[in-house]
Amino acid sequence: MLGQFILNFHSSHHAHNASVCLSRLSLRCFHPSLLITACVLECYYYFGKMKSKLILCLALVLSGGLCGCTTNRSAEATQKILPWISFNGKYLLNRNQLWDVATGKKIREFAVPPQFTVSNNVVQGWGSVEAVAFSPDGKKVLTVMNQYLGPERSGPGPVQLWDIDSGQKLLEFKPVERIDNAAFLPDGKRILTTSDGPKYPIQIWDAKTGQLLLTLHEWPVSFVSDQLPSFSPDGRLIATEGYAGTKGRNHQTVNIWNSITGRKICTIEDATNSFFGLAQFSPDGNLIQTCCDRGFSSDQDYQRVTTIWDVKTGRRIRDFIWNFEEWKLLGLTPDWREIIVCDGTNKVALWDEKMQKEIRQFTVPDSFPKAEDVWRSGKIAFSHKGKRLIIEYVDRARNGGTQIIITLWIMETGKLIKQFGNVGGNGEDGEAVISFSPEGENFILFDNNGKPELFDGATGTRLKILKDFQQP
Repeated sequence: MLGQFILNFHSSHHAHNASVCLSRLSLRCFHPSLLITACVLECYYYFGKMKSKLILCLALVLSGGLCGCTTNRSAEATQKILPWISFNGKYLLNRNQLWDVATGKKIREFAVPPQFTVSNNVVQGWGSVEAVAFSPDGKKVLTVMNQYLGPERSGPGPVQLWDIDSGQKLLEFKPVERIDNAAFLPDGKRILTTSDGPKYPIQIWDAKTGQLLLTLHEWPVSFVSDQLPSFSPDGRLIATEGYAGTKGRNHQTVNIWNSITGRKICTIEDATNSFFGLAQFSPDGNLIQTCCDRGFSSDQDYQRVTTIWDVKTGRRIRDFIWNFEEWKLLGLTPDWREIIVCDGTNKVALWDEKMQKEIRQFTVPDSFPKAEDVWRSGKIAFSHKGKRLIIEYVDRARNGGTQIIITLWIMETGKLIKQFGNVGGNGEDGEAVISFSPEGENFILFDNNGKPELFDGATGTRLKILKDFQQP
């Protein structure tokens, strides 16, 4: 229920993210109660934790009494490390700090603007690096700052491009709205940014001059506020969300755009759908796969549907339907032939997407510690060629604590290689931060002390601990 969704946000920062998501969802579904709940959560964001219980209780009353609908969780399928952390196999970039994972040593700190702004010996506000990215050639890094001037005052900071070897700043420009996430497009010549602001949700910039090349006035296909839009492997196509229909009978669409010209290629539309939570291009860029929940804003039964579409015409090729209450999508294999689903607890299964049948299950071992409630599957991550799979299991105890166990599996056989405890520490709400090397099987995992550890994905052997690592 919506109330359960709200209770997942334990801080003012999470409440702000929730309010943004609910505001957008209220516009999609025409549910005034969602917008009211968003306003209540935004009050929590501004007034702080002193009144958290009262405000959250009010949010629950409003959401339960006025709405009574369930929220879509399919966006959990999206795999991505936190916006301010990036790992390219050789270097780990955490905000403005660059680390060599082989030696465990910090290489440099990029000279971003001061974290605090002082005027007349009084701290007026602070800035923070909120998004980072490596260039495709591994020679440059991108940092994006946001400025926080007070409880109700925030704005965009500079976007800066740096040379890794020298630490020299190569480029700087400042957007109009604060940016939530950023990435290089595959050609390395353009930078993609996203914002939850009303005017410039998706923008593309020239990576050499900082010139604004394109603005798309639609958001990424995701329920996550800082999620990047899906783009084709060559970066020429981008998928965004739209909606169609009339009040009370509206449904969401997916629009495919040419990222160079800004021309709309096609619109993907399912009149029985109310909310797309995922859109992912195929490896050749000719198809796109979506995940949606049917019946969200109508009288029909809920269904969770994965659909393959032609990106040139928007033509539906095939559907894969499963019970809304039993399964949710965790992700697609890199070769796009199989999907990973879970049942909301600890049951994870691999399905053949085309044949629509289960191939194998990844069974939680008996060695798992006893959970206070139940171990639930969360994020997943694949190695570069899909030979290894990581599944995160989370137990959120009734006392407010969180236990996390990471499991490493062989995809071909479903055999468990190793399980890792004592993880978490650097994610939102205590979640683990996991990232495979883009071109190998090694992966980074943060322990409970917030220290990154490098592991061999083939064997699960720990290769290095970055003992000197500290948050900027």
